[in-house]
Amino acid sequence: MVGANGKGWGSKIASFLWWSYPRASIEYDVMVGLILAFVFLVPRSFFHDGPRPEPPARAAATQVSTIPLPHGVYYQVITRQPPGELGRILAAYAGHPVQILGEKTWHPAVGGPVIYGVWTR
Repeated sequence: MVGANGKGWGSKIASFLWWSYPRASIEYDVMVGLILAFVFLVPRSFFHDGPRPEPPARAAATQVSTIPLPHGVYYQVITRQPPGELGRILAAYAGHPVQILGEKTWHPAVGGPVIYGVWTR
């Protein structure tokens, strides 16, 4: 089968796919019109594009370092967990319950992790 300009339909489709028409030609304008129609007229649901549910909250990563002291242990804990969780965090880290004797808190950055210095027995 032969197209309007004497070329076969296969070469016409190949020209559309390879975008080989010069600007301001009717074919170029038709292609741009088809692209704009696709962008503005195809519904959002066609792409399955909707608000994504937020992933469940994960436990924040916690880093613990240890310094042995003569009468206990000093822990440096870097975490986003609230200070009430320090006992549980240290018990899980040490493998046994710990008694917290004192703690010091540093907030190096707003919204960032908090550094706790904890003295235990």
